[in-house]
Amino acid sequence: MRDFIDKHAPDIFLIQETHLRPEYSFKIPNYSCYRNDRTHPAPGRGGTVILIKNCIPHYHVPTPPQFTGVEATLIMLTPIDYEPILIGSTFIPPVNDYFKNLNAALDPIFNYNNMTILVGDFNAKHTSWGCPVSDTRGNRLYRYIMNNNIDVLAPPTPTRFGTASATIIDYALIKNLNRPCNIDSIKLRS
Repeated sequence: MRDFIDKHAPDIFLIQETHLRPEYSFKIPNYSCYRNDRTHPAPGRGGTVILIKNCIPHYHVPTPPQFTGVEATLIMLTPIDYEPILIGSTFIPPVNDYFKNLNAALDPIFNYNNMTILVGDFNAKHTSWGCPVSDTRGNRLYRYIMNNNIDVLAPPTPTRFGTASATIIDYALIKNLNRPCNIDSIKLRS
């Protein structure tokens, strides 16, 4: 990861499924690090992180207490002469029941601030963001984004590769951001 950061120098780096535990130290020079480690169930799995360059005006936003079932780390960008932007690194585990009531899971985030970017691993497939098929979770998420005037920004190439399959389950949900954006997936080699 340090090699990737040294090579690409991202302003903001959003990470999901960190597998970090609270007792693990995680620091990158010149970046502020905000974490949401999963402590139960299955300690050490899941978890989200945001790394942001120290020179970018921002502050940490505690995850709302009513935000359940979705793991997220949040920061508020506070650009000079612009409206604040809420940024979230998000992970929704592949097996959970929170997709049955997405409003309860996502409304606290999207209602927190006018402009919001929620990026992550949603584990939901839908043809509208480039998946070859739509699944139940994807259909529920699609209805949620359509009912709440949210845009989906997905990369043109798969973000998950499985046995004889490839699909897009990592993307951004964007609300009220009227600026040009693009997204790409980069396959890292270990």
